[in-house]
Amino acid sequence: MLYFAYGSNLNWQRMRGRCPSSKPIARGILHGWQLEFRAKHHKTGVANIFEDKGNKVHGMLYEIEDCEDWQHLDSCEGVPSTYYKKWVEVETRQGTELAITYVMNRKLTPGYNKLPSQEYIAHLAKGYDKWVLPLQEIDKAINITSNSKEGFALCK
Repeated sequence: MLYFAYGSNLNWQRMRGRCPSSKPIARGILHGWQLEFRAKHHKTGVANIFEDKGNKVHGMLYEIEDCEDWQHLDSCEGVPSTYYKKWVEVETRQGTELAITYVMNRKLTPGYNKLPSQEYIAHLAKGYDKWVLPLQEIDKAINITSNSKEGFALCK
């Protein structure tokens, strides 16, 4: 089964640690969604996506075969209290793929937009670099979350 990662699971070391059976398949784009940062139990924000026509989220498709890996990933993502699983259509160079991704439950986290820590941004950037994804997407999410025009300026 395919999993679309857009946040901390883009970091290959983290993904392999959480799901040893995972295999990177392809970079992908999720159209009609936007990256943001939200918090529930965290002191700082973590990656989330929300539906937003005209925007897109870049990420990585992984194949995960092992049921225990899926269960562990669900636990790491806080399913069902923090995130829920959603089937999405992901555009790749080979065509459109159906995959599962995680979306934060906004009913449980109203008004909890929070900026991420510098360490978390570095962790995300490592994944974006590994898979050659646009760092500008992180800056945009920071700006959306903070409603400012500056962000952390990963890209100049």
